[in-house]
Formats: sequence, C-alpha cells, structure tokens
Amino acid sequence: MPHPDLLTTDPPGVHRAPADDRPSWQDLLTGRPWPAWLARIALADQAGREVLTLAAESARSCCVPGGCTALLAQLEAAGAFVEDGACAEPSTLRPDVRDAMLADLRSTDPDLDACRREMLAAGLARRLPALAVQLAGWAAEEHDWVALETLWCTYSPGLLLANAVVRAAYAEAPPEQRAVHPGLSYGAALSSAFDPVTGRLDLDVMLSAMIRDGRALHSHWETAEGADAKVAAGTLWMLAQATIPESVGDVRLDGATRTYSALLQVIRQPPPHGAAVGAKYLSFFHSTASLVAFLRADWARARREAELAMLLAESCGFAGFLAALVLALSSSASGNTQAFATSERYLARHAEHQCRVANWIEPVFHLRGRTPRCVASTAGSPTARCASMTRRVPPGGSTSGRCTPTSPPPTASCGRSRRGCWHASTRSSPTPGRTSSTARGARCCCVPGRRS
Repeated sequence: MPHPDLLTTDPPGVHRAPADDRPSWQDLLTGRPWPAWLARIALADQAGREVLTLAAESARSCCVPGGCTALLAQLEAAGAFVEDGACAEPSTLRPDVRDAMLADLRSTDPDLDACRREMLAAGLARRLPALAVQLAGWAAEEHDWVALETLWCTYSPGLLLANAVVRAAYAEAPPEQRAVHPGLSYGAALSSAFDPVTGRLDLDVMLSAMIRDGRALHSHWETAEGADAKVAAGTLWMLAQATIPESVGDVRLDGATRTYSALLQVIRQPPPHGAAVGAKYLSFFHSTASLVAFLRADWARARREAELAMLLAESCGFAGFLAALVLALSSSASGNTQAFATSERYLARHAEHQCRVANWIEPVFHLRGRTPRCVASTAGSPTARCASMTRRVPPGGSTSGRCTPTSPPPTASCGRSRRGCWHASTRSSPTPGRTSSTARGARCCCVPGRRS
C-alpha cells in the first residue's frame, strides 16, 4: 500500500483532461491514484528517484523515506517507462506519457519555465550528483549565472563538463557575469581548455584564460560581495600579478605577495554573517599559491601550499590534481622524496576509482624523472590505470618491473626508451602473467619517482 503522502490526487473519477481530449497521463497509467505533483518529472530528461524527490519538494510536498523508491517501482509496473531491455534502472518516460504530463502542467500553469525554476531551486538546496548535469542544463536554459556558479562550486567538473550543453554554457559565460561571479571564470577557463574528443585538458589554455580574467575582470577583488567571491576573484588577480614581467625578476616588486597576504586575512577573519570561505575556493587559493611559489623556486612554500590544497580539495576536484602536480615537481626539484610519495599516493587513490579529472591531465605527468614509476592505462579505456607497482622498475631498462593494474587487468611490463621515459611494449603476451610481455594496447606513462 503506498504511503498516504503519495496519494495526493484529485477526487476519485475526476481527471483534468487536456484541451484536445487526449487521454490524461493518469488514464495512461491506470491501476492506482498518483500524486498531483508527479507530472513535473516530465520536465527532466530522465526520471529517476532523485527527479521524483525534486518534483515533490518543488511542489512543497515530500517523498517520505522510501516513498520515492516505492513510487518509482509503481511507475515501472504501470508501464510508464520505455522498455530498453537493459538491467539498469528505467528512467526514460514513454513519449505519450511525457506529452500527457506536459499537457497537464500547461493546463494548470502555462509557464512551464516557472515549474522548471522551482525544481532547479529545489536541486540547488540539496547535493545530488546524479542530477548535476540536469540542474546545470536547466540553469543554462534560464541563463541563471548564480545557479551555474553555485553548481560549479558544488560538483566536480568531471560531472559538469561531460555534457556539451553545460560545457558551452560555462565557456560562453559573458565577461560582465564572470566579473560579478568569479566562479564562472574558473568554469570558463576549464571548459575552453577541455577537449571532449581526446578527453584531455590543455593546461596552457586554462592558465592563459585564468590570467586574462584575473587581469581584466578581478583586479578590484576587494569589492566583491561575500568571502567566497573575494577569495575566488583575489586568487585570479594574484595569479595575474605573478605573471607581470617585473615580478619575475624581483619578488619585492611583486604585488602577488601583497594580494596573498590580504587574502589570508579574508580567510582567517571570522565572517560577521553567513559562512566562512568554502573548501573549493580555499583549495583553488592554495593550489594557485603553490604554483606561484613554484615559479619563484620557493620549494618549501610550494610544498606547503600544495599539501593544503590537496587536503581541502573535494573528491575528484581539479585544484587537488593541480596541487599534486606542483608538489611532485617541487619535490623532484628539491630532492624531497617524502613529499613526492604524498603526491603519488594522492594520484593512486583517484586511479582506483577511475577518476575522470585525473585522466584530463594525465599527459602532464609524462615527465622525465630520475627513476620513473609506471602508471598504466589501457587503450579504449583511458581512465583505467595502475594504482601501484609490485616492483620498482630498475635503472637500465630491465623488464622485471611490472604494473599491477586495478581493472581491467593488462599485463604491463615497462622498458626504457631513448628519451628517458618508460613505455610498455605493444606485443601480445604469449603467456599470461609473464613479466616480459604486455597485453596488446596497454602502455605505461612516465611519472618521476624516488630513487630506490
């Protein structure tokens, strides 16, 4: 028996038929009464449990614990979804059901955009990763830049930039909006640098875009409203200042140092109203500060800032990977093997769950090092790579070192190229498990490591 909260419908036998006398969606889904708010799920591209939750909350109703899961099962039993023969949870409404639901919404409120905005507002109040792309798509249609900035601060860019419409919305955010909402500057920089064909991120393009926005839009970062906006805009201005030619030759002429100190005061000062600076902007601040310190060959400060950024970065957050890169480079330059191991462990943890963002910057880690470690990936599955090594590849090009991949499991062995980089052979392995051969299509990427 459905929960009583799910039975909020019109009186029995009373259905609001569309003006063209087509059957209502209640008639198409016979067998039980349905909540009055259920028609709102037709506004979404897919209708899963999270969409049911948004539909209910946007109509000031609720799905009680377990209620939306039960309702989803009832919709499936009533034949509301397209049968695709897959084992996955059904989510695509039948076209006739969707059309009837939209007609029902128009009969009560011709402005479907208002219903969509109510669902977007309900989604912004919750954290639902499964709906990140859907919410961003609605915000893009409405040109709701506040919502797009909020979503950028809430979800991993690996989720948002996977969708072409959302990616275009961030990349095309107008300058006047980026000036007011500095989070959009980060979104625009990453979106313009991301290549959906290769699945890679061009760091040169990204940093250039951030520096341009810092110089053109965020030099007056102190006037931004809210601690988050101040830190976001000030970080971009600090990065821009660090690239002024005079600052490269003499740190005393560098305004970036003064901006860094001023931003620390904003971060440390308890806010009189509202929340403190969010972790995402803090991680961007510290990762950018580590990059600036690295450019000055201040290895100790670069390591400290990078470690803070990695600690504060959200799961699969880009700032964490940028900090890990700076930590690896500064540690390699200064000979600090302990700090380099921290960077390795950070990358290995994300490799275990095949993180999309880690794959974006994978080529950057193809660096020439003193004693490279091997990170394996598989052709056709660029995000799968080794999380650890069973044995270190010895100097001299011996093939006794072998990668231990997570999934899928290629048998990857490494050999040394003329250019000092470790690569796997492309031969088929005649005997599974042999360390002298490699499964076809596997390759090894170079990452500098510690000396044995």
